[in-house]
Amino acid sequence: MKLFEVYSDLSSLSEKTDIYGDFAYILWEGHASKKTRNVPSPEIYIDRLGPDVPEAYVSNRSLIVSQKIKDSLFTSGLTGFTPILAVKNKIIKCDWKNLSEDYFEKYYSIDDVIEKGRHNQSIADKMPNLWWIKANDFISFHKKSPQEWDYAIDNESDFYHGAGDKLGVFVSEKAKSFMESLCLPLKYNEL
Repeated sequence: MKLFEVYSDLSSLSEKTDIYGDFAYILWEGHASKKTRNVPSPEIYIDRLGPDVPEAYVSNRSLIVSQKIKDSLFTSGLTGFTPILAVKNKIIKCDWKNLSEDYFEKYYSIDDVIEKGRHNQSIADKMPNLWWIKANDFISFHKKSPQEWDYAIDNESDFYHGAGDKLGVFVSEKAKSFMESLCLPLKYNEL
């Protein structure tokens, strides 16, 4: 079975704005923080710029998608995931798709853009619902060499979360093909 690691594809943002690296990541992904222990059900909190949001992105090793993409995934026949509605914890008003790097000069660190920003509920309300596509199954990784991994899968499905020596979001070839058909701003590296 072919497996692919999933990443955000920032190329369209970087080409348009000439912003790269950590600056681009904070604009595209913001922050996603999970709460999975000592709660009745897993939760994820989104802190980001808005109201524009990519249809899909990976933040803090979590696949985040819009309502439209969640609905498509849910009816696709793909297996091994649970959609969890994200909490729009802190949404900062910003036309982040049309910025230049000098926008960041007033901040001490890149993260300050979000950490020091003020939540704007009316902007959060304009955003689509965001969903964490939580993988139900894990892949246990063991590093053999800098570029080689051994891994073990308990259950065959279309979505996995990495454990052991390699963390992240992983999908089957079927899930990759389906998500590519939706033209999502994601990239995939074959294991």
